[in-house]
Order: sequence, then C-alpha cells, then structure tokens
Amino acid sequence: MLAIGYFVDMNYESEKLYYNLGNALFELDNFIDAKINYEKSIALNPSNYEAYFNLGNTLKKVNDLDGAINYYKLP
Repeated sequence: MLAIGYFVDMNYESEKLYYNLGNALFELDNFIDAKINYEKSIALNPSNYEAYFNLGNTLKKVNDLDGAINYYKLP
C-alpha cells in the first residue's frame, strides 16, 4: 500500500492506480475511500466496467442499495 500512496502523493493520475487503490481500501473495509477511488478511476476511464461493478459492491456494503443498483447497470 505504501507504493500506491507514493504515486498518489506525487499527483500521478492513472485509472489503474485509483482502481487498485479502491480494491485495496475495499479489502481493508475502508468503503468511503474505496468509493472515492473507484469514482476517480471511472472519471479517467468511463469504460472501466470493473470499477463500476466494484463501486456498486462498495455502495452495497454501506447499505446504499439504490446507488449500488445504478452502478451495476452498465453505462
């Protein structure tokens, strides 16, 4: 996780970086920050369907079922 943090601190932007950071934070049950990183990944690459799915899973974990359903639908 420290290596990912280094790139974030250096203002390096990559949809894969944010996606992987979202995955790591999700695994640590840090759903708020995971959500933020999945959203950043999607903003950089709206075709990243895995990020949409994982964002849906994240919202489901915080009981935002309506929000989760929206992200399970492909754009």
